[in-house]
Amino acid sequence: MRSLRSMVLAALAVCGCKQSNGDHCQLDRDCSSGLVCSSQFICVPQGTNTGADAAPAIDGPVVIDAANLTPDAPVTPDAAPPASDAN
Repeated sequence: MRSLRSMVLAALAVCGCKQSNGDHCQLDRDCSSGLVCSSQFICVPQGTNTGADAAPAIDGPVVIDAANLTPDAPVTPDAAPPASDAN
């Protein structure tokens, strides 16, 4: 009986912990007071814009160098060209 009581107390102690800012979460109630669970499943301050943004950050202008658009190897057709109907 004593070991059962110890296990229950240990389980309650673990469940009572709240996550801090930046910690993993699944629900808002997993986070400490003033924090919410973001769409990236981390605790963040309430009111923080946490919209998912998969776009890479651009740190300079996008440059397309037309001189380097040539193939690296010779281009060969996948199939023989169709026979011509010259008759």
